[in-house]
Amino acid sequence: MGWLEQLAKEREYKSLRAVALKMTKSDRWPAKDKRSPETVANKLRDADKGEDVAYWTTGAGRSLLPALAEVLGEEDEGDLLDRFQNEPSPSTSQSPAVWPFKMFPALRAIELHSEDPCPGVPPALVRVGGPREARTWWVAPTGAGKTLVGHWLEARYGWTFHQAESWADVELPTQGRVFVDLASTAGISVEAFEVIPAAVTICVACPNPPPEKSGNRKIGLYDNGVPRLPSLLGEELGQAVSPSLFTILYTPPAAVWADALIKWVTKRVKPGGGFDAGRVHELLSHEDMLALFETPGELIGFLGTVEYAGLARFEGSERQSKDPLWLVRIWLKALLERDDRRCAPGTTELFRICGSEMLRGMEMERLRRGLGPALCESCWIELVPRGHAPELNRDRLLSVINEAGTDALAQLHSLLAPDGASVVAGLEAAGVLARNCDAGHLRIKPAWVANAIDAIAVDSLYNDTPNGLGSLLLYETTSEGALRRLINDVCAGDFRRVEACLTAGEPASPEQMAALDGGFRAIGNALVSGVSLPTDWVHEVWARQMRYTFRRYSNWPPIPILQIAQESHHGATATSVWLFAAFSISRTLTDAGVDIGRSPLNPWCGLPEDAGERDVCIEALSSIGRIGRTGDETADRDPLGLLIYRLGAVLLERLGVLRRHTSLLELQHPDLLVALASGADLEMEGSEREDLLHLSFGLDALEEACQRRGVDLGEVLRWCWHKWRAQPDIWRWPPLRWLGRGGFTAKYKDAERIWKHVSADVLPDAFYQQLGEIPEVWLWLTEPIWARWLDVWSTQDGRWSKDAAVFSALPEALALQAVRDGRVDPWCHEVREVLWKRMPTALLDLVDELATLPPNPHPRLAGDGGPISSLVYVAPAEHCPRLVERALARGFRPHRPTQASWGGYAAGSPAWSSSGRLDGGRLTHSSFKHTATSVSSQ
Repeated sequence: MGWLEQLAKEREYKSLRAVALKMTKSDRWPAKDKRSPETVANKLRDADKGEDVAYWTTGAGRSLLPALAEVLGEEDEGDLLDRFQNEPSPSTSQSPAVWPFKMFPALRAIELHSEDPCPGVPPALVRVGGPREARTWWVAPTGAGKTLVGHWLEARYGWTFHQAESWADVELPTQGRVFVDLASTAGISVEAFEVIPAAVTICVACPNPPPEKSGNRKIGLYDNGVPRLPSLLGEELGQAVSPSLFTILYTPPAAVWADALIKWVTKRVKPGGGFDAGRVHELLSHEDMLALFETPGELIGFLGTVEYAGLARFEGSERQSKDPLWLVRIWLKALLERDDRRCAPGTTELFRICGSEMLRGMEMERLRRGLGPALCESCWIELVPRGHAPELNRDRLLSVINEAGTDALAQLHSLLAPDGASVVAGLEAAGVLARNCDAGHLRIKPAWVANAIDAIAVDSLYNDTPNGLGSLLLYETTSEGALRRLINDVCAGDFRRVEACLTAGEPASPEQMAALDGGFRAIGNALVSGVSLPTDWVHEVWARQMRYTFRRYSNWPPIPILQIAQESHHGATATSVWLFAAFSISRTLTDAGVDIGRSPLNPWCGLPEDAGERDVCIEALSSIGRIGRTGDETADRDPLGLLIYRLGAVLLERLGVLRRHTSLLELQHPDLLVALASGADLEMEGSEREDLLHLSFGLDALEEACQRRGVDLGEVLRWCWHKWRAQPDIWRWPPLRWLGRGGFTAKYKDAERIWKHVSADVLPDAFYQQLGEIPEVWLWLTEPIWARWLDVWSTQDGRWSKDAAVFSALPEALALQAVRDGRVDPWCHEVREVLWKRMPTALLDLVDELATLPPNPHPRLAGDGGPISSLVYVAPAEHCPRLVERALARGFRPHRPTQASWGGYAAGSPAWSSSGRLDGGRLTHSSFKHTATSVSSQ
């Protein structure tokens, strides 16, 4: 079966004769052409075998192509001509007939002669006939599908396919179409491409962009038209060459093609394995998961691992496997079985035996040194564990050769085991290490495997205390995560790592110093969280840490000589968190009666008497307060922030209101506000009280403060509402500021909680007048607030075209009452339109109700029929037949019109005019608009 017969089958034709017969009946068949269906069918069969194709491209069959294109449905005439010209016969193709998936054996192979490559390949490459541009460059990292596309173009359209390590290895013909799978652009100049014969159409697929020609930078695009933005700060836009040389394509982000690829896999995977399409979709529904896959091949490899191992092992408790390397083992085993990823036999055998352990060891060493994930080749060689790949002992090798004993061969085999350089070369050949486009550095690929190996290495170091843990804490790329984990473990009652730090003795290395710092912070946080720890143990941690502190700044207390690497001024690695831990530990020891002396870090028996030391203490406490600040730059708060306010509450109880210069200490803010709301008489300035109303500490901190002081949160918020009402600008305060207007970050959950505690009488009229501009709060308002808004709205001039959208959220009972009592007056057309869209059934019932009542005309509108007439006048066309039936049932007749009937007003509406007319009590397709008046409903 050739491509034409395959296409006919796909279009549900039984044979090429059926196609020919359909062509002769097509409107696009030449009018005077007398060729029989049998003749056309024979010519189609010849072309399907690759014979007499010229009949269709330049001969007598060329005029029949429009009819053939129409019969084959989606085929464009130009695309069809391309296929006739370019489609090779099965016997001439040098590519395999099928493309199997070595990383996913359960996936049905692609039939290259009849099926397209998988989703994720840029569409410009897989269109009929292949790329249209004369010069195309596809920036295709490992797994993008470049080898698949090359074989597919060769098998399907007769392209010449070359695979080459460098451009020097590429031999181009003088004419034709060529696809080059190029390993690297090393050593290539732009001039090398300028000598490509003009008659050659070429597409180069390479992990790197083409060499640049100075002065020709432009923004590159993904094939779907999405601008390719810089991925790193300072990276220049695009990868440009002279526009006359190459059209550059990129593999789009996974979010563009992942869904289609999963559906494609679902249709092709053999049943019975671990692949579950629904659960895979759920697993990959998050952006952070999709970001792990740069290319379709990476995702297919992952799905192949899922199919082999079962999805359950990726979820829940099974992630904590007794063999943490199981995922890497499965993936590496499949990788080493691929023919296109071959490395030296000795290296392959080494990888089969201990490849996953070796990768873990390399990653652990990388983390110990604080190196990034992309490294030069020599750096990777240094990371290879010498226990698995010892350096070559050349002297011993020469000695064995010279001795040439009976066991010389076995000794040589042992001495010639792969060394570090061989391992790195083998990992690159296998595709475990892939080169970056920039600087040619190597990194572990794909990203999901790199993440798995990184997580395993981090676990191994974390459990190696104090040295391994200290390594993670010494570098900012890993310090925050490791410290958060340690804090969580200690707060959960797992003290093993802190105990290991203590039993290791005095710190003798940077790693041990960092581990001591981490343990100190973890204990301080745990104590404030209410965790009970042995006093002597806490005292030992305090004493040991204090022995390794010094005064770095004159206005600060002593801090560690060597600290954890600080990722930013916020987070658990910030110096302020160490200070917080110090105040927490000193409080616990002081309350337990342990004498640790008076110092700026121990104010629990009173602030230092010395003014300078007192200022140092206040400065440190002020620094701690910044941990809890939420501000408007973030909607989420740091969990550590809540803890610092617990410390502030104790300070307020023991030392009263504290200030740094003229500003209140932030760590006391929540408890100060609750105290004020409870009627406490505190010596505070008006500006200080007003500042507390901004709730910069967040609602969670306020709720905790209420619980500490035994006060209802709702009462405090109602007190705040009264204070906010008195302020001139309602947009400055949390109820509206937290909606995210004016560039502020939205905090909808907290805003909703605030709105649940406001009463109608507290809100100012200015709010009610602006409610139409604040749709975010509509769903949070109570019925009394809505009733008050309706009262304010009803008195406003020009309300007829104002706030109609609010009626989409107004409680239905209030909306109907507003229509019933005439507050939605004859000029409020937009309001009635909103109500008809929202509650047609309720309005039809209201029409029935009003029809039984005497008319209530508007006093300023002569001849008005009251609310019912205005209501039916704007009724949508789909409801008019039901209104007509109601009118008929109440005695309305268009041929006996009198005054003041709602039916007469309705008859003049545009919707009723196009609905039909009443003729003998029946609705017909004509005009109803001539009936201007009618009898009043009885």
